[in-house]
Amino acid sequence: MQISLAAAVKLKRRAAASKITRPLSGGRRRRSFSITRSYPKSINKLFVTPSRSWPYSHQDGRHDRLPLRCPNIRFCGRAITKLHRISGDKLMRVKKAFKVLVAVMACSVLHVMPASADQPPIRIGWINWADAEITAKLAAKAIEDQTGRPVKLVMADLGIQFQALATKNVDVVPMVWLPGAHKSYWEKYSSQVEDLGVIYDGKIGWAIPDSIPASEVSSIEDLNKPGIAEKFGNRILSAEAGNGQYKLSEKAITEYGLKGYKLLASSEAGMLSELARDQSREKWSIINAWNPHWMFAKWKLRYLTDPKQIFGGTEHIHVVSRLGFTKDEPKVATFLRHYTLPLSDLEAMQMEAKDSSADKVVDAYYLKNKARFAAMFN
Repeated sequence: MQISLAAAVKLKRRAAASKITRPLSGGRRRRSFSITRSYPKSINKLFVTPSRSWPYSHQDGRHDRLPLRCPNIRFCGRAITKLHRISGDKLMRVKKAFKVLVAVMACSVLHVMPASADQPPIRIGWINWADAEITAKLAAKAIEDQTGRPVKLVMADLGIQFQALATKNVDVVPMVWLPGAHKSYWEKYSSQVEDLGVIYDGKIGWAIPDSIPASEVSSIEDLNKPGIAEKFGNRILSAEAGNGQYKLSEKAITEYGLKGYKLLASSEAGMLSELARDQSREKWSIINAWNPHWMFAKWKLRYLTDPKQIFGGTEHIHVVSRLGFTKDEPKVATFLRHYTLPLSDLEAMQMEAKDSSADKVVDAYYLKNKARFAAMFN
């Protein structure tokens, strides 16, 4: 039987006014109701529970519980566990008090929620390279922790990332290698993006195992020596076809007049797997290498000298954003302008991530260097 709260109070008042004590059949007496809250898991339900003298079965000792829904009062947690024998005026005061309490709590929740909760995420584009993954995820960790803003990581090839920057479908790409590796992209899109600065320095070029005698091969020019191409299996191992370094490799083959060599493009993981197989079989390999990268810690490799400077000298890894990002997101842009990583730290994180995961390494490094990252936002 379902009754309203008002009906329950009305019954209570009638019982109190008439002081009914007339025994019913079986010698039982009828007394007023007591109103109790339901179990804690059902916060918004109340029950009218008969008091001790309410008719019940003496055989099983169970009180009958009559469900009562209360649409006007919302009880919060365990603030009230029982409303027992209270007058109508008191009940109205309790109702008003709880309405005020609920309003205050709601305002408190809204107050502590970050103002950026409804703002769109910062979109960081990255490429599936070992250093790029750590760089992007570390920036995302710092932004989320220091500003409360959500961050969305978007993985794609570099050409797609530049297109996304130009069309403002991505906010930031923290892995543009200049002046050499990504020169072609920069020449095409530089007027449509913002350069926020350098995170770390690196190097690109062709590398070979250090076990290959330098007297036989020490520079790219030496690859033209008779019989050398066959020793390398006529292959130059590379990562993604079409990226900046791949195009520079094509240029190097042409400029140095290398005959009988073919660029074998794969993913970074595929390229390194092939290198590992060659190393286990003591085969010669040429790899389209770059550092920072854990490959130089795992294997003894050396760069071939580049007399014609096709691959350039030192590369600078830049943070590049869409046009208008600094104006739209000044605090995040300030951080990215100050965002730097020591090369030794980045290489150490890459090596650790190979045996665990980039996420775990990034979390540990950020926690250890949190104060330094916080300063980058000022």
